[in-house]
Amino acid sequence: MWLDANDWLESEALNIMTDEIVKHPDTAYLFPDYCLTDKAGKRTKVISAIEMFPGQDPTSAPPHGACTMVDVQNMLAAGLYNETLQRGNGIDLYYKMHTKGKVIHLPFLKFN
Repeated sequence: MWLDANDWLESEALNIMTDEIVKHPDTAYLFPDYCLTDKAGKRTKVISAIEMFPGQDPTSAPPHGACTMVDVQNMLAAGLYNETLQRGNGIDLYYKMHTKGKVIHLPFLKFN
C-alpha cells in the first residue's frame, strides 16, 4: 500500500482491504475514496472516484494512488515501475496492472 506522510486511514481500513484481496485472489489492486480535511483533521469534503470520472466505471481509470493496496504478485507480473519515467511511474504501473487482475473500488472506505 502507498500511504503518503500526510495521509491517514480509518482504523479498520487495512483489515477491510486485506479481506477483500483474500476474497478476490484475482485482484490486481483496490482503492478507497478520500477526504479533504482542515488543519484540525476534521473532514471537509469527500472526493469520490465516481465524481472524479463522471459517467465512467471508477475502476476503468487509474486510482489517485495514495492508500491503494496492490497484490504483490500482480505487481511483479506487471513488471514493476518504469524507472526511465521521471514522473507518473505510478500511473504507468496501474495501467499495466489493469491487465493482470481485477480492480476494486471501495467507496464506503475513506482515507484522509
